[in-house]
Amino acid sequence: IFIHGWKASILADKNTGKDEFDYTLGVCLGVTKDPQLELPMEWDDTYNNGHQVKDNLIATEPCHSATACCKLVKLGDIYGPVLDHLEKTRTLHTFAYDWRRCLDETAVEFERFIANVTEESLGTKPQIVAHSMGCLITLSILNRRPDIFHSILFGAGALSPNASVLSDLSLRGHKNKLVLNTTMVTPKVNLTNPSAYFMLAYPGERELYNKPNRIQFRDEKNDPVELDLHMA
Repeated sequence: IFIHGWKASILADKNTGKDEFDYTLGVCLGVTKDPQLELPMEWDDTYNNGHQVKDNLIATEPCHSATACCKLVKLGDIYGPVLDHLEKTRTLHTFAYDWRRCLDETAVEFERFIANVTEESLGTKPQIVAHSMGCLITLSILNRRPDIFHSILFGAGALSPNASVLSDLSLRGHKNKLVLNTTMVTPKVNLTNPSAYFMLAYPGERELYNKPNRIQFRDEKNDPVELDLHMA
């Protein structure tokens, strides 16, 4: 089973089937109309199990390549080489998730997906290939259900709690653009997407994991400042 990372699945309109977010030339350059990536700032306790209300976008598949001309021209690789290799050498299942949403919600869906694949495979436990944010999701399940895995390959795992994602949530800058598109993933959009919050460290968390650089913030006098980023 392959599980992708942050901003790395195609998001399509569930009503029309049209791909809204993908690495196409128009989207990457910002010359076409931006997809609306803001999630509703509402939570539905009655019909959505307390989760954030969903919009009309759903994840359909991991991003294979950057393309142009209605996807007829390939501009570059994303997950294409690894997916093509796995498909030739394994029975490949890909889990596409909405990378904007809460990772607790996604972990539940991924665990269910693993169970379905295991049942289809007559009880054979799956190997997992996880990338970036997909590693965080997989690790959450591993901590609760290590018995459901054959093995896991973590690739460039987003496992180190830090504060770097703050640049996505605050001032505009190099982190607030997708390739050359500077209007699609603004701080306003990112603030409605809770998935990135899972990368923020709690006070003392870097010490817990024995990280060498444990001071994340300093004041104007260069003295260490401790901030609880989850209580801001």
